[in-house]
Amino acid sequence: SKDHLKQLFQSPLFTGCKSLASCYRLGSLVPKGSHKYWVPLIGLYTGMRMQEILQLYVADVYQTNDIWVFDLNENHKDQKLKSPQSKRLVPIHDDLLEIGFLEFLKSKKSERLFDDAPTSSDGTYSTTFSKWFSRYLTRIDVKTDKTSFHSLRHNMKDFFRQIGESDELSENFMGRTTGSTGEAYGSGYSVERYHSAVNKIKFNEILGR
Repeated sequence: SKDHLKQLFQSPLFTGCKSLASCYRLGSLVPKGSHKYWVPLIGLYTGMRMQEILQLYVADVYQTNDIWVFDLNENHKDQKLKSPQSKRLVPIHDDLLEIGFLEFLKSKKSERLFDDAPTSSDGTYSTTFSKWFSRYLTRIDVKTDKTSFHSLRHNMKDFFRQIGESDELSENFMGRTTGSTGEAYGSGYSVERYHSAVNKIKFNEILGR
């Protein structure tokens, strides 16, 4: 719900926490160098799957036609996509740039964007992160049977609907198909069209800005 989102994104991890280990406690640290800070924000602004975000490489973030994008691909052996439709370019919302994402990007010395996110025993990055995220939601009293990182994908679909965009656009934006006849004959939406659409969504209330 919107109240859950506000509670999450106005919690200590995003507004000021005691330390990265105690990121659920109030303090003065805003950990903009950590994957724990950026991965939920990217999930909020893109509806990308947890693994899609965590497996990004620095080279997967670039400008095309003056628009910053996440390039979801399988160019590295640790990158796996759920389906052929998952391979796509996702425009980065202007808010993320304003919050400092480009500064974070430029600070990276490693190939992986979130090199501080460990690999799980199953070979993914998402299993370990999912457990941490669930604990964090519990700590800030947001966790219910229906709240998880995947909830952010459902939220994004709702956001597109609220601004009058079609289900076809929202599904394609998030790497899914609706099975419509139009999709079979069209070449999909342009990055410019996606960028225009996603920037109509306003997150100020959620972030308390």
